[in-house]
Amino acid sequence: MSAYADIDLHTLLKLLLSDVDSSHLHRMYDWNVIQIAAFKGDVQAVTRILALDPLALIDTRAGLTALHIAVEEGHQNVVMTLLEVCPSLIDDITTDGWSTLHIAARKGHDTLVALLLSTKPELINAVTNDGFTALHCAADGGHSAALARLLLVANSGLIEAVTRTRWTVLHCAAFKGHGHVVTQLLTAKPTLVNAVTDGGWTALHWAANNGHDQVVAQLLAASPSSINYLSGSGRTPLYYAACGGRNKVIALLLDSGLANPDNDWAALQVAAIHQYDSTVLTFLNHKPALAHKTDQWGNTVFHLAAQSESKDYIEEVWKLKPDAVRALNTNGETPFQLLVQTQKEHAIDLLQWSMTFDEVVSAYVFCKNPRWVDRLQPVLEAQCEPLNVLLLPDVASTVFEYLGLKRPQQKK
Repeated sequence: MSAYADIDLHTLLKLLLSDVDSSHLHRMYDWNVIQIAAFKGDVQAVTRILALDPLALIDTRAGLTALHIAVEEGHQNVVMTLLEVCPSLIDDITTDGWSTLHIAARKGHDTLVALLLSTKPELINAVTNDGFTALHCAADGGHSAALARLLLVANSGLIEAVTRTRWTVLHCAAFKGHGHVVTQLLTAKPTLVNAVTDGGWTALHWAANNGHDQVVAQLLAASPSSINYLSGSGRTPLYYAACGGRNKVIALLLDSGLANPDNDWAALQVAAIHQYDSTVLTFLNHKPALAHKTDQWGNTVFHLAAQSESKDYIEEVWKLKPDAVRALNTNGETPFQLLVQTQKEHAIDLLQWSMTFDEVVSAYVFCKNPRWVDRLQPVLEAQCEPLNVLLLPDVASTVFEYLGLKRPQQKK
């Protein structure tokens, strides 16, 4: 005999709510009693409610039925009871176009996926208002078992289906980093690897952007040429990895030897501009030749590093290629001169990277920072050998007077 045999709806509602966690109550403010029973998975309560009020299955806000709720919570017995009483519930969708199969797939309830498909096989073709199939939902959630059930009945066209923004199931899996699902999808439909979204992004772009190195390796193995695919804005997967400071992904892509060298430099530039210290070092350690690349103004990565707030980072970068610190951009400036022009306090601590007397003097004249005069004097005295070569005597005299320094004696 049911525990609720002699209880009216009002009393039953109070009993159902008595032990509901407070964190769930906000969801239930416009639910009716059968929806709450479905949420709790209470089959006896569902049966009693239907006996007292056959109209209790009416939808609430967002078109959410008791069946939708039972499926979401994974209560198979309640799902079976509701479908037995009212089979047409399986056709109901939410206002966003979500069917019960979408919900089961999103939550990874593979046994419910099988039950719903056996009850109504046509559900496999249902799409939400945004164009998501149940396969998209399972892939997005990383639910291999549910996806496997869906793949058994999905035709080739459905596996290739795209959302309103042209996301495939593989994009969903790669975005979230679900490597096991990526394997399933590449096995079922290898050509998905080259599909692009509205923004021109492949699955590799998304995996690289989000730092999913395992998935990047899988996708790269499936389509080596995709490493150089350009998005709608002309960017490679390596570029987006650099934007996010995804060092493991960057190392993997660089070590593959497949990337276009010009694309490598563009990616290194964005890392340097964003001052991702460890990312710049990753680039230079895995691709030393990038140290000699320049932008349209002749700046190397060492010039770009000079803008950093971190003295340690600047030193780490410059140590990788000390001779490159002498490089001149199109304005005739070395990385050290650019550093001094920023007037950051740590510039004086990096004087050892000044390669010439001319560089030291001209940079500090530009900066006009009197706090550095005392520390500049011994540097000038130590580097007075090239004085006549690098600066005309009258110019040099003006420089020393300007800085309030004693003019160093020429070595004989």
